[in-house]
Amino acid sequence: MNKGICGDLSACKTLAAVFIVYNLWRKYNARIYSNCWLAFPHERIKSYSQFKAMRNGVFLADEISMYLDSYDSTSKTAAVINRICREAGKNGISIIWTAQHSSMVHKRLYNITSSFYLPEKHLARDAEGRQLLMNGRTFPDYCNLYELSRFGKPISFRRFTCPPIFPLYRTREKIEPMEGLEKYRAKSVLREHKAYEKAKNLGLDLSGNA
Repeated sequence: MNKGICGDLSACKTLAAVFIVYNLWRKYNARIYSNCWLAFPHERIKSYSQFKAMRNGVFLADEISMYLDSYDSTSKTAAVINRICREAGKNGISIIWTAQHSSMVHKRLYNITSSFYLPEKHLARDAEGRQLLMNGRTFPDYCNLYELSRFGKPISFRRFTCPPIFPLYRTREKIEPMEGLEKYRAKSVLREHKAYEKAKNLGLDLSGNA
C-alpha cells in the first residue's frame, strides 16, 4: 500500500499525509516511521541505515524528491532508489510520500504506488478574510482529499477539518536529504565502471551506434 500525495506549494500535502498516517496509528495501532517530526508515537528516519532497519509499518516520506535527491536522474541515483523500493517491500513497509507532482518521483517508486491523493484546502473565510459562521459557531478551514488510481479513476473522497491536524507536525520544518546514500551511489558507479571495462575487453561496441 504505497500512496502518493501531490499538489502545489501550500496545497496542504504534508497536512494530508499527517492526517492519513495519524489515523492509521490511531485506528489500527500501525507502527509509524517518518522523515519529519510528529506529535504522536513514531520513529524518526534520517539515514539509510535507519531505513534498512524498518520493519512492518508505514513510512511517511515528506518531500520525497528532496529526501531521496531524485532530481538527479543519473543511473547511480536510480540504483539507490531501486534498492530502497526493493527493501521497503521486503521489510513490510508501506510508503506514503508527498511531492509537488508525480513526475518528480523516480519511475520505480511511481510504478509501485497504488494510488494518489490530491488535497484541496478550503479557507472558511469571507471576502474580507473573516472566519465564516454557521449556526452562530465558527466554521473551521477544511481539506477535501480526492484519491485516484494511477489511471485517474476516482477511488475515494474524504473531508477533514484542518485545525486539529496542525499541532501534529511542524509546518515550517525543513526536510533534509537522507544521510548515508553517497557510498551506495559510489558502489553503483564502480559497478558501472567494471561492467564497461569487461565489455571493452570482450571487444563489444560501446559507441551506441550498433
